Amino acid sequence: MVEIIKVKKPVEEVKVIELPPKAYNVIRSFVESSSKEVYEWNRGYRLGKEIMFIKKGKWRIIINEVTEEELSKLSENMRMVAVDLSNVIKIEIDRNKNHYIVINGSKEYTKEDRYRIAFISSLVVYARPILLNEILEKISEYVEIGNGK
Repeated sequence: MVEIIKVKKPVEEVKVIELPPKAYNVIRSFVESSSKEVYEWNRGYRLGKEIMFIKKGKWRIIINEVTEEELSKLSENMRMVAVDLSNVIKIEIDRNKNHYIVINGSKEYTKEDRYRIAFISSLVVYARPILLNEILEKISEYVEIGNGK
C-alpha cells in the first residue's frame, strides 16, 4: 500500500473509554448545551458555599467554593470536590492544589490527559466520542479553578 499522506509530527493514540448510557448522556447534554445567557442552566443558585447550575432532567453542576485555608487543613491523602457534574464527573483538589478529574466514580485523569482520552457509549444511538478537553472547556465556562498563587 502506497502512503499518499505522511504525518511528520509525533502522534498519540486517543484512548476511548466506554461509559454507561446514562453517564454518557449527562456528559453529551452538558457539552452540547448552549452558552447563551437566556437559558436557565446558565444562571446559578447559591446554597451556602455551593453554587448550582441546573438543566432540568438532564444534568446539574455543583461548584464548591474552596479556600486556601480549607485546602491547607486537608491531610496528605485527602481531596476536596470543587466541581460535581451529576456524580458523573468530579474535579477534586488536594492540599497541593493538584487537580484530579474523576469520571464515573472510579477512572481518574489529569489535565495532561485532555487530548488523550475520549468517552463514548456504544449503547447510545448516534453517540460520538467526546474528548476530555471538550468537557473541561465547557466546565471552564462555569468556573475557573486557580492555583491560588
